[in-house]
Amino acid sequence: MKQPRDLATTLPSPTEMTNCHTCPALWYFKDRLWIKPRKEVLAYQGGRLMDQVLDVWLKCKQTNTPRTTQDALDQWDNKVEELRPQFDDDELLPLMASCRDALVVWLTLYGNVRENILLIQPKYHTPSTGKIDYVVEESGMAVIRERKVVSGFEAIDDTIAKYQLGWQPLCYAALFRHNYTPPMEVKYVEMEFLVRSLPGKGRYKPTPAAVRREPIYVPEWKERLWHASATATNEYMKWIENSWLTSSDECDTVPMEAIPRHTQNCIRKMVTKTGIREFACDFHKACLANIDPRRLDDFVCELEVERDGNSNAVS
Repeated sequence: MKQPRDLATTLPSPTEMTNCHTCPALWYFKDRLWIKPRKEVLAYQGGRLMDQVLDVWLKCKQTNTPRTTQDALDQWDNKVEELRPQFDDDELLPLMASCRDALVVWLTLYGNVRENILLIQPKYHTPSTGKIDYVVEESGMAVIRERKVVSGFEAIDDTIAKYQLGWQPLCYAALFRHNYTPPMEVKYVEMEFLVRSLPGKGRYKPTPAAVRREPIYVPEWKERLWHASATATNEYMKWIENSWLTSSDECDTVPMEAIPRHTQNCIRKMVTKTGIREFACDFHKACLANIDPRRLDDFVCELEVERDGNSNAVS
């Protein structure tokens, strides 16, 4: 069975770092106990299916195996059918339809571009844990591609600005340089945004799906910046776990209030197409009532799902 990361031997993934900086409790719930809000389990499916379909597409390109756009779309539709028993159709199908539109755009723009594909979904465990979507070779240098399925409301320019010093491209460049043999220079990390379509609503017109690629250059000083930040964050994680969360063999007996909080992030303001809205942290309901999230119907614990073999735990 899968286990949470060994804090003593590896550095945190970019997602872990973001979660811990947002709130230590958020990190502990998601990355140590593997608790997720049920609504997040649904939202995760679009990116997961996109990875599955495009991984097969890239492997066929790598081996010169014939594959048509219709083959990829048929695979997508079959995967969606497999998910339908687990989720409400009213929530699942509109999400998957908008993701499918983005898949069609990607296949049209990049599906048949000739490239030397070096790696597809390589998994690394040192110095950090991470899985890169794919790596191609350009002019003797590596281009690392990281795929993101995003909402049509996403402000891509703002997101790109965040990624300039974001943990993910910096970490992935470090992982590739540390593990790939023979050594190869990284040209850049290319963020690949697959923007979902939006239906028309009220006075807003429908927005078509789109795909956009943006390079993030990662010189060696940025890698050192990531390493220093990841090391410091990992020491904080060790302190949280050693000081608070290993005081008992049973996590259920550890008082909820013993886990540190960054309470300024419990309610966050976000700018949307319709104005400024406030959003509560996914775990705000549990923290506010001082209840273990696993005791609430709003959440699912993936460790328990895997241990019990309960495939319907998210329904």
